[in-house]
Amino acid sequence: KMSTKARYGLYACAKLAQDYDKGFISTTELANAIYVSDGYLEQIVSLLKKEAVSYTHLRAHETLANL
Repeated sequence: KMSTKARYGLYACAKLAQDYDKGFISTTELANAIYVSDGYLEQIVSLLKKEAVSYTHLRAHETLANL
């Protein structure tokens, strides 16, 4: 079973990969897109950054490879 944070982290990465060609997306926009609070997304992004996943420069194939 996948944790809630892991699931929303996956949603966030998928959304970033989906919208990669649109450029920068704020954490507020991303949080709204995946239906979580800004604070909760910040916790998730912090974990992703700790694992060296750059949430501003993901490409679809890199996202899936790093998860």
